[in-house]
Formats: sequence, structure tokens, C-alpha cells
Amino acid sequence: TSSPPPDAGKVIKITSAQLPYEGYVIPKFANYRDYFATGTGRVDNENGRGLANYANRGFYSAGTNINNTSFLSPPPSGGGLGVETILSPVDAAGSAVPGALNLRTGMVNDFVTNIPEQARLSAEGLWDQFLESNGSQPRFTLNYYNYDDQAKLLIPRAVAYSAGLIDYFFRGQLEVTPTEEGVYSVIDHSDRSGANATATDAANVFKGFKTFRLKLRNTTPDITPSGTTTAIPQTMSGGKLVGVLKFYRNLAHTDDLNGEPANATAYGMSRSAAEEIVVSSRVKDGANNILTGNIAVTNMPQTFQFEFDQELPINAVDIKLQVVYRGVLGAEADAVVVETVDISEPSYVTYLNSTDYIQLGNSFYTRAQVNATPALLSQVRPTTLIDSATGLLKDASLTPIPLTFSAKIGNMASNASVGVKLLNDKTYHRLAMLIPPGSTGTIDWALTNSGCGYNSILDVPRRVVQTDYTAEFPGGFTLVTPLLATRGTQSLVSVSCILNGDNLPHPELLTEAQSATIATLPVANQKPLKFSGFTFGTP
Repeated sequence: TSSPPPDAGKVIKITSAQLPYEGYVIPKFANYRDYFATGTGRVDNENGRGLANYANRGFYSAGTNINNTSFLSPPPSGGGLGVETILSPVDAAGSAVPGALNLRTGMVNDFVTNIPEQARLSAEGLWDQFLESNGSQPRFTLNYYNYDDQAKLLIPRAVAYSAGLIDYFFRGQLEVTPTEEGVYSVIDHSDRSGANATATDAANVFKGFKTFRLKLRNTTPDITPSGTTTAIPQTMSGGKLVGVLKFYRNLAHTDDLNGEPANATAYGMSRSAAEEIVVSSRVKDGANNILTGNIAVTNMPQTFQFEFDQELPINAVDIKLQVVYRGVLGAEADAVVVETVDISEPSYVTYLNSTDYIQLGNSFYTRAQVNATPALLSQVRPTTLIDSATGLLKDASLTPIPLTFSAKIGNMASNASVGVKLLNDKTYHRLAMLIPPGSTGTIDWALTNSGCGYNSILDVPRRVVQTDYTAEFPGGFTLVTPLLATRGTQSLVSVSCILNGDNLPHPELLTEAQSATIATLPVANQKPLKFSGFTFGTP
């Protein structure tokens, strides 16, 4: 019997060399198939720019080595290839191998970079010298010298092509901006908290914001396929548009807004555990026409109106607005593009008829207080407001007035209006706005003389009640913009129409300290009244 080889059963450890991963530019193509092959078939493969084209055209394999005529490249006959002789070859473990090794070398063409690179493409087999001496065709083989050169060229390309393919699937871009109103949505808060409104169930109700208006634009960059000079537009020529709202709830919410969190601790205690979503029921154009079928999104801003039958709750916090397009994008028939906007929480603005108060200097007084204080009466201007016989205010002087006028949400071109109709003093209106990031809401009270001091444009800041998980802190951090009280009403910003008693210019917005000097509204008046002619996004 024969003895086993001396190395039988011996474990030979082979330390693999570090594979290269970087160094190749990420390619771009206008069709996902092109990442694999831009040309197929025996002839078109020769100029292809896909990864499969490069690998097939550039290298031999175990089944398609020299003397196999299945493909045009590398040369089937081995013609034109160079010969590299290694006199002291080593095996994969680094051990010396007696004899010499002949390798076939050639250039591998790349039609993305147009930079050919040399590689060891094939090797003479162990018995080739004997086959050739007998007039037989040699049997070429591949060894780790060949595979190392393949890895050096193929792996960086595989990484780059994979990154390019991922970029392709996520290439779609939408730009979401507000319309001329400057806000995404606004409601009359009396609809949710007025005298005839049903009390809000903070945990379950879906009553709040029904209509969202925005401008949408396709900002997907054109693609110039690698190896070419012609840009291909990535048009969104037709698809489905959907609005999505993601949010949590303030479970401590009350309709008088006294349950709104004032700090991070209060927010953390009242924030619901699970994120919820509502999805739009229909989409309309800027003229309030329902859009059906495929909707195109152009590279110019277009106004769209998304309506939600299941509304965004009035007590929503940590709100994200998403617009989803699914349809044609360039050469892709069924692409999905999503844009997310971190919008404000309901930002409340209040307009009060406080004409039961008179301003003298920087302070506020009731009519009775003015009449009872000679020092205050001496400040009244014009003096014709004083009855010369009694030394007191005339019966018709500085008495409460009704407020009836219109205002605009946004700039003068906006078609969204509100009608102020506060016929009695100690009453108020309240709006709730959803404002874009980096912006403010705007109400233009200057359109009509209201009869009180405030006749200008009011900027409403964004209210923020959310946890910011983009921050570089474990778990993110909490941001809370508290509400302020004016006459017992909670709001982010309040405008009080107060009678000017000294005919001097005064700051148009009250400070918090000044607001604290004005009496709280009577209980019967603590619910907001309904605006007249409110027209934002009428369904």
C-alpha cells in the first residue's frame, strides 16, 4: 500500500490580503438597468458601461478562458496579450513553488472613465508545456495572481456601482414651500373651543386641521449618464400625490389651552407614547378643483391643497408634514419620492376687543379709574374729550367700540381672509396656524382701519413643542415654546385693541407685564368668538 503524502492532514493558514474598496468614482445612469449593462449581446457588450459589461468584457473566467470563443473580449485566442514570467512564484500561503509561472497580461477597457488598466488575465496551466509539445491546445487556467488583479479592479467598482444604484433609487427631490398665505394651515380656534364646540378628547379626537395648502416643485437634478455628455431630465410626468402628517399628542390639552406644556418636564409627562399618522383623502389644485388620475409635478412651483377627512388633531405636537409622489420619474415608471417638513405646532394668535381699557402713557385704566383720578384726567388728549362743566370724560368719550373689519393671512395677494367681528368689548378671536420652518406666520391688519391702535402687519412666531432627535445628544432634547396669558386667554401672541387716551404713539404689542395689569375676561366671555368670512382652504 502507498503511504499518505507527508503533508496530509496539515492545516495551512492563509492570510488574505486586504481587499481594496475605494478609489472609483460613483457612476450615474438614467435607468437602473444601466448599472448592470448599457448594452447586451455579443457586440453591444463591447462598449457597455454597466458593471456586468465591464466584468464580462474585461476578464476571463474558468469556463471562458483563452481558446473559448463565446465572447469577443478578452481576445478568445489570447492574441495580442503580453506574457509575464515569474521565475520564483509563490502559492496563496506565501510558500515558494519550484519552477516558473507564465501569465497572460492585457488592458481592461473602462468606458465610464475611459482609462484602461493592465491586469494579469490568465495563466498557463501545469501541463500546458506537454500539451503543446504534442500538438494539442494548451489548457489555460486562473490562479490567485489573476484573481487578485480581478479583485483590485472589480471590487472598488462594485462598491461604487452599488452606491450609484442606491443614489438612483433615492434621487427624487421635491421642494415644499407655503403659498402666499405663508402658512400650511390655519383654523378658527372657535370651531374647536368656542361656545358651541364639543369638548376635545385629547387622547382620541381627530378634529383640528383639515386643509393644507402648499407649493410643490420637482427639484430632481438631471442625470448625465457616466461616459456621456447629454443630460436627461428627471421629470415627474404623472403619478399620485398624497399628504401625510406624523405627530404625537399633548394628552393634557384642554380647549382653553391651560393644559399646554410650559417646559420640557411638562411636555415629557403629557406626550403620547406612540406616533400617529393621518393621510390625505383628496388633493386639489390652487383653484379648489379636485385632481383625479395622474398628477404631474413640474419644475415650477404649483399650488396644491391636501384635504384630510381624518383631521390633524388640534392637540398635535412634534408634527411632520410629508408629501409623497408615486409615479413616473424620468425613465422609471413607478418611483416614490418623499419630502418631509418639520412644521410648527399650532401657533395661536389672539385678537381682543379690550376697548373697556384706556391707555395713558404705558399704563391701562378703566374709564371709571380715569374719571376718579385727576392726575389721569390731566393726561387725556385731546382735551375736548373732557366735559368742561364736570371735569370728567364726556359720556361719549373713550367708551368701548365695536370692531368690524377684515384682515388678510399672508401678503396682499393672498385670497385667505378673516373678518374681525367683535361687537362688544371683553371678547376675542383666536387663530391657530401651522408655520413653515425658519419662517413666521403673517396677519395683515392694515387693510382696513380697525378703529384702534393696531393697524399693521403682525408676525406670528413658530411655536415649537417637540423632541429633536437630530441633535447630537442621546435621546435628543426637548424644545417647548410656552404660551402667554392676556386677560386670561392663552396664546403665543395677542393683539389687544385698547383706546388711546393721550393721542400719543404707543408700541402696538403689549408686554407681558402690561398684559398682567388688565383684568381677566369674565367667565361668560372666556371662549373665543367665530371670525366672519374665514376663507382659508375652504373644502
